[in-house]
Amino acid sequence: MMRKNYQNNSLALYTDAYQVKMVETYWHDWHYRQALFELFFRNLPFRNGYGLFIGLESIANNIKEIKFTDSDIDNLRDVYGYEW
Repeated sequence: MMRKNYQNNSLALYTDAYQVKMVETYWHDWHYRQALFELFFRNLPFRNGYGLFIGLESIANNIKEIKFTDSDIDNLRDVYGYEW
């Protein structure tokens, strides 16, 4: 099977398929409601006992700007079968 190449012009797909599935579920079932999303990491780096977030404001601003491009949507349809 030959795989199509898609223009990589957004950050929206820099996540795993589970997260994209959660977005799809939210969109289909609860798009009219306000939502809250969290940012976290699983393990403390270097086993030092504390975590330090540097650039948290930049992350928050980037999250506000993330959107799926037409190329992203085509990719999600072809690779995962999403219905968007």
